[in-house]
Amino acid sequence: MSPHEHTWRVYMTSDGCHAFGTDYACDCGAFKSVWHERARNTKYLLGADDWMDTECARCLELQAGAPVAPPSISIHEASS
Repeated sequence: MSPHEHTWRVYMTSDGCHAFGTDYACDCGAFKSVWHERARNTKYLLGADDWMDTECARCLELQAGAPVAPPSISIHEASS
């Protein structure tokens, strides 16, 4: 398959207690995943602290002021 510019289409979104993500697919068979972590004072915070899970160690770290992880982007090219 010749190289091309991917046309990404959303095929799944996921939402968790302190992270959320979107998965994309291209017609060529390639996939891309983008994940973000939520925290106070960021554009990714949805609502008040009630989105946090008190049983989740990472939620507790974020509530205590831990730095937010940078967005994670991974691309898996289709095999030929």
